[in-house]
Amino acid sequence: MNFLAHLCLADGSPDSIVGNFLGDFVKGTPEGRFPVAVVRGIRLHRSLDVYTDAHPEVARAVHAMPRARRRFAGIAIDMAFDHFLARRWQAHDADGFAAFRRHVYAVLNAREARMPDTVQPMLSSFTGNDWLGSYVEFDGIVHALARMGRRLSRPNRLAETGRDLGDAYPHVERAFDRFWPDVRAFAVREGRRLARRLPE
Repeated sequence: MNFLAHLCLADGSPDSIVGNFLGDFVKGTPEGRFPVAVVRGIRLHRSLDVYTDAHPEVARAVHAMPRARRRFAGIAIDMAFDHFLARRWQAHDADGFAAFRRHVYAVLNAREARMPDTVQPMLSSFTGNDWLGSYVEFDGIVHALARMGRRLSRPNRLAETGRDLGDAYPHVERAFDRFWPDVRAFAVREGRRLARRLPE
């Protein structure tokens, strides 16, 4: 999954939002480097990644993509799932989606100085250009995949997966609809487990 789903599955507290946002950027053991509640968010992010990678609906979505570019299909599926989440949210509660984004951006901007140096340049674009809002439109996902492909140091075909997603769109959308209730339930269970394992 990517940013929107992780931020949506945080427990709503500022520390959980920060931890879930940082999950892809913090390597190694986070304990002792961040407040406990932020560590729980990082750990939740990592657990969600493991759960998602093993989920059969995600595997079905990946296999709907061309074999030649399947190496990058997992990243593309993550982005597509953010698109479906954003689109449904916007359609059913546009004001609520806008308020959620404002809250997340405010929390992240307020904590920017305490984030790793590698995160800070990206965060300015993330909040200033409303990346989460851009996911509503499929073109926003296509552009995000191209942007990610340019950031990778090795040659890759990530930008081409945007076209692949368009071709597989209905298959990936059905996979998301079956996957999302499962991952939401898992996030609640895992959040409770982490709260017991990492108390304040």
